[in-house]
Amino acid sequence: MSERPDSQDSGDPSPASPGLGESATGILATVLDYAHARLELLSLEAREARGALLGRLICAIVGGFFLLIAYLALCVAAVGWVSANREWSWPLTTFGLAAAHLVAAFLLLVAVRRRFTRPPFRDSLRELEEDRDWLRRHRKRRDS
Repeated sequence: MSERPDSQDSGDPSPASPGLGESATGILATVLDYAHARLELLSLEAREARGALLGRLICAIVGGFFLLIAYLALCVAAVGWVSANREWSWPLTTFGLAAAHLVAAFLLLVAVRRRFTRPPFRDSLRELEEDRDWLRRHRKRRDS
């Protein structure tokens, strides 16, 4: 067997370790490979779930439509029943039902308004504002 001149026995120092740029490039490539693999998996799962989600969405829309029709039929039946039992005219009964709906809608909208007097994500927005102020202060110091 012949010895190769570049073997470690020749006394040459070991090859230089990779530099910071090469290490960063390697890490970035690994992270991008990982992200690409996760996106591929997400895409595959989305394609598989698309049919099931579309079926559920169609069922929900049709179910909501039938629920609305049932509610309207219930309102018509209530108007007919009240006007027949109380001997009120059906227009008066219909106006009464409409007024009850308006009162309920008003109360619900007031409740929604009270719940949103404080903006959502209030703490996050405050932290972002503090970060913006901090950046402005440091930009002014740097420019001075």
